[in-house]
Amino acid sequence: MFFITAKVLGPEGFGLLKIIGFVPNLTKFGNVSFSAVALRDILHIRGAGTKDDIRLVKNIAYSTDIFWNAFLALIVIFVSFCYERAEVRWGLVIASITLYLNGISRLHKVNFKIDADFSEIAKNDVIVSVLNASIVLSTIYFWGIFSPLSGAMFAALTSICMFQKVRPLGFKFDFNFVMHVPGIYGGS
Repeated sequence: MFFITAKVLGPEGFGLLKIIGFVPNLTKFGNVSFSAVALRDILHIRGAGTKDDIRLVKNIAYSTDIFWNAFLALIVIFVSFCYERAEVRWGLVIASITLYLNGISRLHKVNFKIDADFSEIAKNDVIVSVLNASIVLSTIYFWGIFSPLSGAMFAALTSICMFQKVRPLGFKFDFNFVMHVPGIYGGS
């Protein structure tokens, strides 16, 4: 897929795609890691706490991650208005939506890791990878630079839908972490 994309887009288009395609990777660098904290703490609380404690940690961690991903996506959308080229502007908008959707998909994976259901994660990853490759290879000739960007966005959305069908995230928004979890998050 890499070579076909590079050949069809040419050096300029492929370089532009790689720069814009870096945006969804911001979650790796700008991640507040509350989902990792949730995974660690929920597994610990299962042995020592109550379901209310698990629900509380999950609510706070997932809410914070969703808020942070939305914040990053909005920053990218605002930055996109600084560019004159339509490909860059729309490419950044699509990439920011993908950034947000990948964050939600990552939370679903945490849900499955908590329950040690790794086969569902693997099945989802295979289907989503095949879908992404299929979209890119079937549309690259007429969508150009938007083909890989849209493929990643539709793949992330499909991942969320597949995970949600099997096991919903099951949380409520809660940002009051200082009051609820004093030992971990700095409250009294």
